[in-house]
Amino acid sequence: MKQFAAVAVAVLLLVVTGVVHGLMLDRWGPPERLINAAARLEQIPASMGDWSSQDLEITDRVQTIAGAQGMLSRLYTHRPTGSSINVLIVCGRPGPVAEHPPTVCFTSAGFRLAEKERKHVVRSRDNIELGEFWLGDFSKSTDLVPENMRTFWGWSSDGRWEAADNPRLKYAPSPVLYKLYVTRPLVRTGDEVDDNDLAIQFMHLFLPELQRALFDDGQRQAPATSHPTEGPTQE
Repeated sequence: MKQFAAVAVAVLLLVVTGVVHGLMLDRWGPPERLINAAARLEQIPASMGDWSSQDLEITDRVQTIAGAQGMLSRLYTHRPTGSSINVLIVCGRPGPVAEHPPTVCFTSAGFRLAEKERKHVVRSRDNIELGEFWLGDFSKSTDLVPENMRTFWGWSSDGRWEAADNPRLKYAPSPVLYKLYVTRPLVRTGDEVDDNDLAIQFMHLFLPELQRALFDDGQRQAPATSHPTEGPTQE
């Protein structure tokens, strides 16, 4: 009898482990919460103030590599000056979305980090914190002139954009995670960041719109422990 009970417990553990593993890999399809979170990307406005935009193509292969349920890549243009800002937003489970920051994926594309990345808090003109982001200047040498760009990046599971030191660990309990890149070209790297920075001016408008589109409907994400049917969020 005891031997049978031990076998039964072992079988139960195997079944539970299989279910958890299947949920982690979305073996039975992504949960509704994840699908809805990705659909919210469509609510992000294509124009704001003096900014208009065009969507950039994202292939299925790129989305698969990113481990994303949904992605938005958009080029916003400041009509008075013709200057542009590239926005990339990734939505998915925390495991894959927490991976591949620009310090990894940009350098693999031939860019180098001009100086060590640092954290920067973006505040509104009323001194309200809109989010904390990593900031890095990247450069790529070519046969003609160097290609320089500045990127701000951060993560959010609940509307607070953060420059997490270990995003994979920090957001593991969350059922859904967003990652945001805001990138602009640079003439030279290393310049100080202030409110005259084009990316900062853009984020003054964009981050409140992002809050409304992705989070402001009372559907704030609770930790996954309160939704056990969705399973763990680690890869």
